[in-house]
Amino acid sequence: MKRINLLLFGLIPLLVALACNMPFGNEPEQTDPYQFQPSSPSSSNPGGNPPPAAQQVTIVGMVWHDACALPDGPLPNPVPNGCIIDGRGSAVANGYLEPGEQGIAGVSVQLISGDCKTGPIISMTTTDAQGRYSFNVATPGSYCILIDPLAASNDTILIPGRWSFPQVTDGWAVYEFTFDAVPPTMGPADFGWDYQFLPAYSGSSSGSGVVNPPPAPSTADTTPPTFTDAYANVTEAFYMTSACGPTEVLITAEIEDASGIADAHVKYRFMGDSGYVGSWHTAGLSGYGAGSVEHQFLINAGEAEFELFGENGSIQYQVFARDNAGNESSYPDGFVLGVPVSFCP
Repeated sequence: MKRINLLLFGLIPLLVALACNMPFGNEPEQTDPYQFQPSSPSSSNPGGNPPPAAQQVTIVGMVWHDACALPDGPLPNPVPNGCIIDGRGSAVANGYLEPGEQGIAGVSVQLISGDCKTGPIISMTTTDAQGRYSFNVATPGSYCILIDPLAASNDTILIPGRWSFPQVTDGWAVYEFTFDAVPPTMGPADFGWDYQFLPAYSGSSSGSGVVNPPPAPSTADTTPPTFTDAYANVTEAFYMTSACGPTEVLITAEIEDASGIADAHVKYRFMGDSGYVGSWHTAGLSGYGAGSVEHQFLINAGEAEFELFGENGSIQYQVFARDNAGNESSYPDGFVLGVPVSFCP
């Protein structure tokens, strides 16, 4: 009897333990809430729960043609729709994505981790037929979206032209952003590109929509404006950076006429030492020097970045004037002046 009592006393705790852990009827099996569950059923875990969604942010944006149609010559007054004065005697697209403006397909866009200039490229993509692009980023941190118009994949699509939006760093358009928590979407990180020769000028302008015509020629005055001199304020200009010297050239022309000067402007182009000959650009009147005789025009040497591509060369220029009687003249007559322009890395 002693042995039986000992056996029963030993079995009772075991039976209680089994009863507490044994499922009864159709009671579901308990699972560890902190244990990973496969996202799809499997033989080891039929009907498993999906894992939490991976944290990542989708960055979206667009590269579009920011339209500003300018005539070859003096700026219309007022400037055409979609254009704004750039403070350099010309105009640029206004930086707004407006109805009718189209995306640019095939543009290569870079995603950089950290600093735009020194960080590694972690992803690249190309804009679709509507000019749109996107990146997926899973790790919080600092990033830069960059478009280089001079990259081999972009220059045939974008050049000649310039960025109208957003900020420009050494010719690159960039977006810089930092995030700690991951939102589902960031953006839009849009880029506006103003083609130099597109769209073609049709004569429509902002405001009244009418370009002010030049004064009608007068038969009483047939004497053209008189030039005394024209000269640059620098002996050499630079492009890409200002570390080497001035990146703008101020041209001063001494012009007089009895009936008054109705218009004055400078035609200029970039010439490469290897033989490159650029197209003519126009710089309108930017101000006056000592008295109304000295007419001044500002040329941005930085534009050479999109034509000389690191080569040294020169800026050739010639000044044109028209008086209130409609008579015209140029200086120098029959040839051009020049200022050396050099690449400054």
